[in-house]
Amino acid sequence: MNIDLEPILPPGLVLRPWQKEVLTMAFEDADGQPLGLIRQAIHQANTPAEAERIPYVLNAFPGTGKTKACFTAAKFLLSHNVVETVIYLVPSDNLRKGAVDESEYFAMPLRAGKRSAEFDFTYQKGVVLSYHQVGIPAYRNLLEHYCKERRVMVIADEMHHLGDNMTWGDGYRKCFSQALVKLMTTGTPFRSDGGIIPGVRYRDCAGRNMQEVVCHFSYDYGQALNDAAVRPVDFTPYVGTVSWRSRKDGEEYAHGIEENLREVYPSPEHDLQKVKGLQSDRRWHVFDTPRDNPDAKYLVEQLAKADDVLKSLRACSHPWAGGLIVARDTDHANEIGGLLETITGQEPAVVHQKISGNAQSQLKLFQGKPEYGYNRDLSRPRWLVSVGMVSEGVDIPFLRVLVWATNISAPLSFYQIVGRVLRKEKGVGFQDAMVFIPKEPGWWELAESMRSATAEYRIKQDRDIGSAGGTSGKHLEREGLGSEGESDGSLLHDGTGSHLISEEERKKAEKWALKYGRSPGDIHQMWLRGGDTQEERKRSWEELIEDFMSDNEEAS
Repeated sequence: MNIDLEPILPPGLVLRPWQKEVLTMAFEDADGQPLGLIRQAIHQANTPAEAERIPYVLNAFPGTGKTKACFTAAKFLLSHNVVETVIYLVPSDNLRKGAVDESEYFAMPLRAGKRSAEFDFTYQKGVVLSYHQVGIPAYRNLLEHYCKERRVMVIADEMHHLGDNMTWGDGYRKCFSQALVKLMTTGTPFRSDGGIIPGVRYRDCAGRNMQEVVCHFSYDYGQALNDAAVRPVDFTPYVGTVSWRSRKDGEEYAHGIEENLREVYPSPEHDLQKVKGLQSDRRWHVFDTPRDNPDAKYLVEQLAKADDVLKSLRACSHPWAGGLIVARDTDHANEIGGLLETITGQEPAVVHQKISGNAQSQLKLFQGKPEYGYNRDLSRPRWLVSVGMVSEGVDIPFLRVLVWATNISAPLSFYQIVGRVLRKEKGVGFQDAMVFIPKEPGWWELAESMRSATAEYRIKQDRDIGSAGGTSGKHLEREGLGSEGESDGSLLHDGTGSHLISEEERKKAEKWALKYGRSPGDIHQMWLRGGDTQEERKRSWEELIEDFMSDNEEAS
């Protein structure tokens, strides 16, 4: 029989198609036999006490609604008396409040769990804990006891963090081996550092030096894009030469950011560790500020261009839109903050753990309170500069432009950071996201799957609106460090796909978009497909206007 989730949902909440699918897989009955988590829970309740119960692993792209799926699952199991206690695990203490607030939204309030005194499950539904806590012996013994004595569901949110620290992983295994139901979630189901997540199975990623978790259900960026759960994203690549002096051997190096250094320094003539060191140095120095290196022009040019995009976006369709810059460390973030103020004339919000005052409060001030509405104050700073505080679990859906200024290269971190600008904001029409990033081979490989998904999505849009052809594959490339970097001053990107059209063309596109009720992004994409030159696009544009006028006359 089909299950009915409506009675347990908060008023007004409508589940996304993928959420309904995964929950149906977990809870729907077939021929009277319970499936998924219920079958697992009932079956494992009868297994020997020493047997470790297998978790159900959910992989969903960041920002698509994993948390709501988790709490719907927990509320369902509680309401059907399959479990009597829920323990919700988060990666860090600053994400605890979000989980507590979400539990209250679902009318199954969980305690913050900051002290063991809050673990009295006789009068509460459960607690929210950090992974750090499960590595503490006092907590571990208490949780292990409760899992043996009670029917407990444990939800390990962003489970990839369990591999960060052996103490946490060991603590999780000992605490929750006897939990009746275990649900683990992630948006990045892989690790490249050898860290092991307890209780899950792995497979090798083809062509990559990493392992991927075997998941029971997966929902990737392409699927989320087709469901309009996330924004399409454009990556604007920058190329240029990075110059630096090695701290290890004192030699000076200069390499294009797009060069494959393993081809430049092939083995066995060159030591692989040296090549890795050069790759790491290049990722660090590409983001040097003028204070680090007077010849470092890349970051200055990138910030100015990104701010132009953001200002155009705010002027066009999203007045309170914001941008995010992720720096390599706290000193770097402070320098970028000062540099950005000089370039834009506006002081950005710089938020990291070493700022004066409470960093979380400063972040909340920029973000606004999700329960009351995000910060749409037009006097709010356009830019947020951070290091790691906005990389995961922080929901600021008005962020539309990302400047990648960190040397991080791990796939997990890449997708988490890029995911910050992919969350859609309610009440805003056409939305896309822009990421400014050097065309470094490792970063560009990670971006490739998202670029491909976006291209396929736009081709599908073309078919839906009856347009011919595919999206333009062109991107503006500029020289970075050690060069002036040339670009056509008339070329711009206003956040809606118009990165290769002139100012005059952009204004005309927006005028016709308003007149005929189309999004500027649709118009810009059609224009770009008209040709490589303004003359070719002009002819295409005249045909487009005729089509619009014809459609308008028929409609009237």
